[in-house]
Amino acid sequence: AIYYPTSFADEEEAVAYGERIARQVSEEGIVLLTNRDETLPLSAGSRVSLFSTSSVNPVLSGKGSGRALFLDTDTMKVALEKEGFTVNPQLWDFYDSMPFWKKRQENLYFSTTSRMHEEPWENYPAEVLNSFSEYSDAAIVVLSREGGEHSDISYQSFNYLELDETEREMMQQV
Repeated sequence: AIYYPTSFADEEEAVAYGERIARQVSEEGIVLLTNRDETLPLSAGSRVSLFSTSSVNPVLSGKGSGRALFLDTDTMKVALEKEGFTVNPQLWDFYDSMPFWKKRQENLYFSTTSRMHEEPWENYPAEVLNSFSEYSDAAIVVLSREGGEHSDISYQSFNYLELDETEREMMQQV
């Protein structure tokens, strides 16, 4: 866990701290680039399951002055299908139908926290859980975080990059 002090003695201390944090984030995040057992690239025609509300509605820009609209951007499902993959439709529809989450076409919703809402695993319907075996060539998990004006990322009580309990449970189940 990374905890952030609220002040620094001088600019040099602040810069050194920022460099240490950037190095730590790089070291911890590098596993995203590990290609164990030559799993990537996926074989043509792979049947995949996309996990997380962010797989349906990813964060594509910041907030406030960093905001940009991406209405013409393909969804991950469409992009994967264009490349010849088959995406688990039951799982996709489950995430896409969640009432608390914006519809992608509106692209106007911004949360008041940096974390995205994930559905607890116990709420996944049986038909969705049973669909995984049919689309098990790869499990792709997409997690997003937001930040921007009027909802800047808080570092006071937690590191916003860390998985919360619901995300951790989803990762364990996947």
